[in-house]
Amino acid sequence: MRRIKHMLAAVFAATLLGCATVPAPVPDAAARKALAPTGILRVAVFTGNPVIGTSDKKTGEVKGTTEILGRELARQAGVRVQMIAYPSVAKMVEDAKGASWDVAVVAYDPARLNVLDFVPPHLNVDLTYLVAPGSNIKSVPDADRKGVNISAARGAATALYLERDLKQAALTPADNEAAAFNLVKEGKAEAYAQNRYMLLDLAAGLPGARVLDDRFALAEMCFVLPKGRAAKQVEVTGVCVFQCPSEWPPLEAPADAKPVGDFTIITTNGVRQWAYKNVPLETFVFDRKPGDTLGDDTHDFNGPRVPIGEAAWLESHIPPEKPQAVPPLPAYLPPEVTVRATTGNVRVFADMNGLTL
Repeated sequence: MRRIKHMLAAVFAATLLGCATVPAPVPDAAARKALAPTGILRVAVFTGNPVIGTSDKKTGEVKGTTEILGRELARQAGVRVQMIAYPSVAKMVEDAKGASWDVAVVAYDPARLNVLDFVPPHLNVDLTYLVAPGSNIKSVPDADRKGVNISAARGAATALYLERDLKQAALTPADNEAAAFNLVKEGKAEAYAQNRYMLLDLAAGLPGARVLDDRFALAEMCFVLPKGRAAKQVEVTGVCVFQCPSEWPPLEAPADAKPVGDFTIITTNGVRQWAYKNVPLETFVFDRKPGDTLGDDTHDFNGPRVPIGEAAWLESHIPPEKPQAVPPLPAYLPPEVTVRATTGNVRVFADMNGLTL
């Protein structure tokens, strides 16, 4: 999955930042075929979230940031474009399995990694609650208590997150965003979970409703492709559409660092970085805390993240009953490299912040 995606990075820079100096990539025929197999770039637009897309009730015309970026991507790829409106994000994600569309924008969530390939986020929004008129919920922690029903659209990032995070409150899923909001209006839910911008607009039309000041999560809106679409490491002239440097930040080597043992220093895009047994050491943009290994979900396209990780001496799971089975540490570790255990009790190389390499 290493290449079909710097095109999107260029699109973001040119469109969102208005940067006229970003050169438009000129993909070859193989790259265009990988991005738009039918010859038309089919852009799936979730119209239930005005942050990323809307659909005109009279004409059905699709608008929003996804539509703008999708058209720019198609222009740079040199293909025609088709917008496909989805009022249900669950249906849109499900349709990725059947290759019904080529690109879309959704919030990053690890539960979607088996269906979608993600690009680093281009937009962050708060996820919080709209609480019903008369509710005494004052903050996000107040909502997670027995007897509280929280509505969310089935399959939405809010629902996926709350399914994992709620301890006492009950999650009440609805078929779509409008139905989830209606549960609050009908008194069947005390809170509705969505992004702050959307909730502020809805609260204005429901006297007495409030949007909480704090948040329960940050939604990272990302361009996505159906899983495996970016697989063959398709070359796009001067551009990579997936697993770009911004998605895999290199572990930089200081100017005075010298290679020792299996640790070498390579130069990538003008940056000196550490490598282990000739494989670049990089972190993954979606790993949030020490022990995370979300980058391992890219193995089908990128190979093992680090030989020491899933491929070499990290292949031993450190069974607690057989501590002697753990291979020895390398004789030398650069100052920028540490060793720590993942959530699965596997030892991995990490950077100085504990993020898995």
